Amino acid sequence: MKTAIFTICILASSLAMASDKDSLKTQNNLIADFNSVDIEMLGDKKKGIRPSLRQEKPLGINLGAFGPGGMVSGSLDGFVTPNIALEGGAGIRNMDADVSYFVGARYHLLGKWPIPITPYVGIYTAAHNNERKIDFHSVYVPVGLHRIKKSGFNWAAEVAYEKNDFKEGKNLSGSFKIGYRF
Repeated sequence: MKTAIFTICILASSLAMASDKDSLKTQNNLIADFNSVDIEMLGDKKKGIRPSLRQEKPLGINLGAFGPGGMVSGSLDGFVTPNIALEGGAGIRNMDADVSYFVGARYHLLGKWPIPITPYVGIYTAAHNNERKIDFHSVYVPVGLHRIKKSGFNWAAEVAYEKNDFKEGKNLSGSFKIGYRF
């Protein structure tokens, strides 16, 4: 409806300014780009809203620091919908090279919008190795920002509540990730 009203307003103002048949032919080929929406005026085509980068590049590989995987981690993630991403990975929890494994999901609040940056909330669970056996567990609840560039480069920064078996009293955590999307 908004597109139709916008189209009619542009057409009416163009007709009012037209003085001869040649200028009317030119106006039939007018193309407007309004807020990431391509509209071909007086033509048969309507291109519509451009998809978000989360739809165009749904799969990603990331390198992270201080997240649910520990000091350094690597992960794979994918958008199931423009709003929901699933992620899994592994990392090194501490200087003793204890390994961590994590899985989780994020909800991107503006995921369907054709904008490169969006806030998100998520929940992750992690299992941590302690001298060759998995006996530590944690829950990680992040709130952050995720940015995807047209080139595929992406980054995320977050603060999180973390409840785990090996850090008592320190529940505030955070992470920074960089990666590439396909």
